[in-house]
Amino acid sequence: MASGSTSAAGAASLGRGLISCMHSRSCRAEDALDEADLPKAIDKLITGFYEEAFSRLPCDVMPDLLPLLTTDGGGSCLGLLDPVSNIILNTLALLSKDAAPAPATSPSPPPTRRSKRQALNTARRSIPGRGGLRHVGSGSYHILLAFLMAYLGCLKKEQALSYLYRADANLLLAVMLIQHDLYADEALDPESDRTQAALESAATIAGHPSPTTLARLMSIRLQDDNFALLKKLFSADAQGIPLTVEDVWATNRILHTMLSPICTASIIHTKRGLVVHVRHMLEARCSETISFSTTADARTATTTLGWDGTPILSLQSGVLPRKLQDCLGKAIADARKHNLKTPCGGGNACDYMESLKMYLHGIIHNLYIKALKLLPTPSGSLMRSILKSGHCYGCMDPVSNIIVNSIWYNSCGCNLPVSEGRDMVEYNDVMDPLCLLRAQVHSLKGLMELAAFADPQFSVPACALELLYSTKCDIANMLPSSIESSEKNPFHESAKAAAAADARYAKRAALIYNRGSN
Repeated sequence: MASGSTSAAGAASLGRGLISCMHSRSCRAEDALDEADLPKAIDKLITGFYEEAFSRLPCDVMPDLLPLLTTDGGGSCLGLLDPVSNIILNTLALLSKDAAPAPATSPSPPPTRRSKRQALNTARRSIPGRGGLRHVGSGSYHILLAFLMAYLGCLKKEQALSYLYRADANLLLAVMLIQHDLYADEALDPESDRTQAALESAATIAGHPSPTTLARLMSIRLQDDNFALLKKLFSADAQGIPLTVEDVWATNRILHTMLSPICTASIIHTKRGLVVHVRHMLEARCSETISFSTTADARTATTTLGWDGTPILSLQSGVLPRKLQDCLGKAIADARKHNLKTPCGGGNACDYMESLKMYLHGIIHNLYIKALKLLPTPSGSLMRSILKSGHCYGCMDPVSNIIVNSIWYNSCGCNLPVSEGRDMVEYNDVMDPLCLLRAQVHSLKGLMELAAFADPQFSVPACALELLYSTKCDIANMLPSSIESSEKNPFHESAKAAAAADARYAKRAALIYNRGSN
């Protein structure tokens, strides 16, 4: 890998892009860990998680737990807590209330190491398939990869595998590593549609009996007493401590309550008309959202009730920052061992740069959507101008640049015969999101060229991409206020780099830039 520019030292201290590059075929050192070894290493980790989950659950006195944990697909390691807690809670969320036995009248003696080892060996023999718990955990990393790729949408399978390996198969920690690597500052929201859809998709791939239950489990909120109990049972300090039947019963009750609707309603047809019955769980503390919708003949009020409390995600939030720093520290130490430096200069084949470009394409796509919302419904010729030359680089904010560039090209630079122009009045060229891809790619090329005028260090492709991502492509205020002393016009060079239009358009674009900067 290339040594990069002056920003490389600062980037290296943060480890930006380091994990992706360490495992990228075009960047990694010859003595780095081979890709083929990662699945085996992750499989070994996950098998250990299942063994620990089994050793914590009282499967010997609650036989209904074992099928859920192993053969029925319910005890998945997919989730936003630590892997062992995910396995246990996913198992207990599917455990029927009738299956959970009542607490014993006299507490049973704590299990000894010998009794736990005997129970574990017995369970292994009772699990179908070769290898017992190892067979259950084998390939589970595919489920975690499915979530990462669905949630982030900019990773190759090999990249997701490297992040998962570095995070010790902790899914939320892997997300944090990726967001750190790719300059993302948006924390994962377990209640968002994006997270819920990714969880359901991954759970469906895994053959989970109720993907919706798994997704909802990761977004529940716990009231104070319930949160305190689960924190006692599933915090980092509780790892390795067996759960009693009473613990299982209490956790099962909490999960069933939180996963149940906060109120139920029914409509009955009577001779007097419709009668609506609403039954609230009055002991519950809830949050309330009221929205109004207006129709032609009525005004309708809708009230949405939801459980209030502390997100279950908070059970491991306190330890994640430290774990993140530990992971980055190990990655930096390995990078020094293999003489790797950041930012990457590995060219277009580098996975890190490709991911940054995909993220930026998404950002630029959203900029085009915002511009289209501000414009009146584009006619055929204006839509053609947006797709051909409505690039987001310029002397203003990106959305304004799209609008101005499109309108100018439509009025001055669009060399379209009159006969064809008439045929395009009702023509709309945006049939699907891919129609904007050409404009997005060319906009990114122009922005990267423009970034080099803001500071010479951004002439390094990786540095330019990092700058654009951190600023959300809005770098107009970083450009020099005067270009008189410059041999080249920044906007002119950006237009040429993007291959957006002919020399007349580039010359006119430079004039617009001059007026804006003055």
